[in-house]
Amino acid sequence: PSATAIGAIRCAMPSSKARGRAAIAIGASSVVITNPLVTAANSAFVSIAQAAGDATLTQILRAVCGAGTITIFGNSNATAATVVDWALAGQMSS
Repeated sequence: PSATAIGAIRCAMPSSKARGRAAIAIGASSVVITNPLVTAANSAFVSIAQAAGDATLTQILRAVCGAGTITIFGNSNATAATVVDWALAGQMSS
């Protein structure tokens, strides 16, 4: 999928779906996904989605939903782009 760079954070192109894929860029420990369906009342399920993962970013610590965004945090700065799959739970904004 195509992506855009925002500073050191790489984020998936804006999505209006309840699930998707994003990448945490080299040197970053988080990614911000913009999505109009997301509210602070949502939860997001996130997992690293690649067989040969990064040697330092090995775990997803948390995913924080806010008004129109999901911020996914890893345990370390990535030394290679780290692909994550995400899915929303809870009532979606319309």
